[in-house]
Amino acid sequence: MPEKSGIPSWKEKFFSLYVKGLTDAEIAKELYISRPSVSRWRRQLGYKANFQQGDNWLDREEDEKRHALYDQGLSDAKIAQAVGVTRDTIRAWRKHRDLPANKRVGQHSPLSTEEEEKRRRLVRRGYTDEQIARLSGVTQPAITEWRNRRGLKRGTGPGPRPLHDFRPRR
Repeated sequence: MPEKSGIPSWKEKFFSLYVKGLTDAEIAKELYISRPSVSRWRRQLGYKANFQQGDNWLDREEDEKRHALYDQGLSDAKIAQAVGVTRDTIRAWRKHRDLPANKRVGQHSPLSTEEEEKRRRLVRRGYTDEQIARLSGVTQPAITEWRNRRGLKRGTGPGPRPLHDFRPRR
């Protein structure tokens, strides 16, 4: 029933909580009604969701925890492990906020031109991925991945000389 102002009491209560910045879930808890009801009221009144637009399923504390971990540079998988959800949940959370993925630990920065040429030269000479890795100071899977990304086939040249072969090359 409308109060003296002509505004239904639920609208007044809703509005007072909304302007305080409470999310739909928090308003629902305060008014002892369902979150979908609050969401429907909010949309009918033409208001945007508080906190993070459309983020009614996540409370402020949880969101702040995820942001803190994200700001530390943790990967989606590490954040998910820390907060007890799946990596896909964190990925969706991050994309919803237009946050780029954090650079994964072990993800390499671009190679210098010298290192790139050195590796290509070794591939052309027939060196194995393991040998190139040892000479480059990285792991064999890193070299295999590097080679595959560039579409290079395993070495096709004569290969390195065996240690016992001391004949000069022509």
